[in-house]
Amino acid sequence: MTLPGLAGVTVVLPAGGRGERLASLARTVNKAALRIGRHTLIGRTLDMYAAAGVRRFSVLVGHRAGSVRRALGDGRRRGLTIRYAMDPPRPVGKGGAIRLALASGAIPAGAPFIVHNPDDQVVNIPRRFPALIWNRHRALARRGAIATAVCVPATDYPYSAFTAGRGGFARGAVMYPRVVMPTHIGVTVFSAEAAADFRRRIPLTRRSDFESVILPGLAVRRRLGLAMIPAGTWIPVNDLKGWKALLAAI
Repeated sequence: MTLPGLAGVTVVLPAGGRGERLASLARTVNKAALRIGRHTLIGRTLDMYAAAGVRRFSVLVGHRAGSVRRALGDGRRRGLTIRYAMDPPRPVGKGGAIRLALASGAIPAGAPFIVHNPDDQVVNIPRRFPALIWNRHRALARRGAIATAVCVPATDYPYSAFTAGRGGFARGAVMYPRVVMPTHIGVTVFSAEAAADFRRRIPLTRRSDFESVILPGLAVRRRLGLAMIPAGTWIPVNDLKGWKALLAAI
């Protein structure tokens, strides 16, 4: 399989969710349109890919869509193509939103695409990140992968944990143990042929997220690759703790 360079890739930015855990900050805008320094969350992500040569973007909007459109515009002044796909009235989840965008052409047919959740922020390596994950996917695609999940090698479990002893007692306690497993950071690279999996496996009658539907099936079929990035380069901005961590990092 021969894949194009980044100029032939569409970056898909899901920005339709309500972001309820950041509601205290996002009172009048979508979470993706929250300003952090000179940028918004979604603008910072888009700029990272644009600087690497990506020219096509598909933004999946829903809740407070106007704030996302105002944050990004249409991209023409920068030589970018930004297309918007509106979520339907009945929630279909991220998987359904991508399936609909593929059907409408908001995500171009027959071309690879990268799905990047704007609240999954990349720090310390943003200049290298797009080429790093794209080149890794191209290498894996030659061995049969049609999708590549971007991961960090380990992550801190957000709760306290215990080792179980006999008779219902704990033997020990560990605060926030490190889980040494590749952890998906909310970024996935897809070859064009993955569109068929969205059409076949993602329903439009209920909410569906592709991470729990598409990726496990590809893993079973040995069609899912992994692209590892260094620990400490991913900040999930899902709550105020993540927001403060990103502020500190940038």
